[in-house]
Parts: sequence; C-alpha cells; structure tokens
Amino acid sequence: MSELTSPLVRAFGGRVGEELRYDGGFSTAAEDDMREATVLASEMATKWGRSELGPANLASLEVAMAREGLASSDFSGSTAARVDAAVAELLERSMAVARNHLSASRVALDELARALITQETLSAEEISVIQSDLPAGGLVDGDARGQRSGSAS
Repeated sequence: MSELTSPLVRAFGGRVGEELRYDGGFSTAAEDDMREATVLASEMATKWGRSELGPANLASLEVAMAREGLASSDFSGSTAARVDAAVAELLERSMAVARNHLSASRVALDELARALITQETLSAEEISVIQSDLPAGGLVDGDARGQRSGSAS
C-alpha cells in the first residue's frame, strides 16, 4: 500500500466497519472521512498523476487556461468524465481494500465495536489490550492502533 493510498483506505474503515457489523447498513458518521478521501483522490488524479489519467497535472492545465482567458468549464466533457471516473476508481478500490482488511479481521472488528458501544472512546492502550486477547492476527496490519479516539477505523 502506498503512502498516498493508505489514507484513502483508512478513510473507509468506519463506513465499511458499519456495513460489516450491521449487515450492509451504515450511518452518516463517516461523512467527513469520505469528503477528505474524495478530495485526496481528486488531487491524486488531477495533480499528482496517480491514476489511469497518467502523469498529467490537470490542475496546472486549468491555471494555464485561466491565464489565457479560458474558463475551466472549457475542459472537454470527455476530460471531465475521465477525471470523475479516475476519482471514483481510486475511491472504490480503496473501499474494497478496507473491506478486505476488515473482513479478514472480523473478530477484532466485533470486539472493538463492543468496546466502543460501552465506552464510546478507546485509547491506543485499550485497543492494544483488546487485540492482545484475540487469536494471532488481530487487526490485519495494526494501522488502526491509536489512529482515532472514538473510532474503530
């Protein structure tokens, strides 16, 4: 997992965790995480060349167009559609990775969910204690340890 895509995967942890725990249901609690993931995926696709769009920096192109008096809406519809598709692909792929990690760590997910229901927030130490009581493996890679108070993502 690259340094850039890890935050995308983490951003979907809460929502995917809810879907797994509540048989496909989820709340609006992950709204901020999804907004941040969408902004990051958009930057990856349009500024950093980290999508199937290739190494083009479309944000620089937009600035250059503005200097020439052309509005960003002068982008072709097909370019805008390709950007939308690239962002959606990055987000969908990240959500799938989050789902795979959490599905493989279902026991840990359930234990953390039970603890959060009763305590509302958990410290990194409390998360470690819960994980130490689990069979080998616990969470897949430990990325969730101490990342957020009040969240199992």
